[in-house]
Amino acid sequence: MRISYATFLLAFICSSLVSHAQTPKVQYKIDSLLVLAKSEKDTDKLSHYFFTISKDYKDFNKTISLKYAKQAYSNILNSKIDTLKLRVLRRVAIAYFETDDLASAFQFYKKALALERELNDLNGEASSIYNIALLYHACDDPINSQKYLKKASQLIKENNIRDMDLVAVTYQAIATNWYKLDKLDSAEKYYQVSLNTISKNKLTHHLITHYYNSAELQFKKMDYVGCMKYLDLMHEAEVEHNDYWMDGYRLQLSANLNFVAGNFKLAEKNALAAIKLAKQNSYKEASELAYAVLGKVKEKSNQLDSALYYNKLSQVYRDSLKGNAVKNSLQFADTEMEEYESTLLDLKLKDQHKTLVLLAGGLIMLAILLGVAYNFLRREKSLKNNIEIKNKEINGQNLKLLTQTNEMSSLMTEMEKILKEKSSQLNNYAFYNSHRLRAPIARIVGLGKLGKMSPTPEEKLFISSKICEVTEELDAMSKEGQRLLDE
Repeated sequence: MRISYATFLLAFICSSLVSHAQTPKVQYKIDSLLVLAKSEKDTDKLSHYFFTISKDYKDFNKTISLKYAKQAYSNILNSKIDTLKLRVLRRVAIAYFETDDLASAFQFYKKALALERELNDLNGEASSIYNIALLYHACDDPINSQKYLKKASQLIKENNIRDMDLVAVTYQAIATNWYKLDKLDSAEKYYQVSLNTISKNKLTHHLITHYYNSAELQFKKMDYVGCMKYLDLMHEAEVEHNDYWMDGYRLQLSANLNFVAGNFKLAEKNALAAIKLAKQNSYKEASELAYAVLGKVKEKSNQLDSALYYNKLSQVYRDSLKGNAVKNSLQFADTEMEEYESTLLDLKLKDQHKTLVLLAGGLIMLAILLGVAYNFLRREKSLKNNIEIKNKEINGQNLKLLTQTNEMSSLMTEMEKILKEKSSQLNNYAFYNSHRLRAPIARIVGLGKLGKMSPTPEEKLFISSKICEVTEELDAMSKEGQRLLDE
């Protein structure tokens, strides 16, 4: 892709695509923040002020924007507010990107990426990976750019990220890299996927870039009718959104179409208009392409000197773009090497630290084990002494219990003897009661029955005397029973 693709997509990262505020209003806001910053002691608040000033300057002085972004960064180095750190890191990365210091932008996007992973900010992580891909794209390195875009796309799919702006531009960037690698069918496929995302989610602010990319693709495929269709759609979108920042690119591609169609006059007119717009917006790519068209037009018109002049200008811009790409690639290589060396050093230090920690941990564990062993032996000895004392006490108590048991056994034998004697006495008494006492009682009962039979006076006298005899006998026997009980 010949368009300054990174310029458009960089704007996507910013909090707003275009600042619609008038410069005086913005300057008043900046001045107010600077006044607050002078008396502010809280580094977090200072960082926030400088972050805001950097964002406000981005549309009309990128150098000053970078200056305040770096000041914001210097104030958050020791901050504990991770969300503020992340916002400042992203702003610094964008500011470096806007000033073409891609190596520094690369470093700060990597720092932001590390913090996003720590905070599990999946959307931010995908965005930072995507921006690193843009940096590689700006260095004319579509292979590495594609590698990072693949990571971003995979992260978006696996975590179902719903940032449709990010999804749309990721697919556009993938398509652009396929275009750079001359894989035109793959490029067209991903441009269509991007367009589907744009249409489904009504992301109309992406249409201008999409139509230009599609037009350029059709031109490379020599489908000039398709190219013109997309250029017309692009112009309609520019008019609808009142946004003509890419008009220089559209005009230079129109000039190429006119040249192919043999309309050299219109081709020259469009190319000159494209150069004017490209210079106003500092778009070297559009200028290089437009000068190339002018060179071809002048050759067809046999104006060889003019053709040579325009071709040289085109070559100058091409060399400048290529030089910047090579320079940035070398810077990236240096940055990658620095990061690699730094990583190796960190790993070495971590290994040393780990070894020291393990050694210290081993010594601590040894000391703990020795202490535990000493305490164990000491407690074992004390426990052994206590056991011996307890054993002596138990033996004494056992001896005492044995003596008491013997005494109890003797007592039980004696008690058993006594109980046998008492049992024998009770048996004798029971026999006495059941046999000897029973006889006089039976006689008294019999005499009582005779008395109920209406005996004669003599018989009554006889019965009474017999009752007295039996009663005396019974009394004597009762006393005998009492004696037996007393014994």
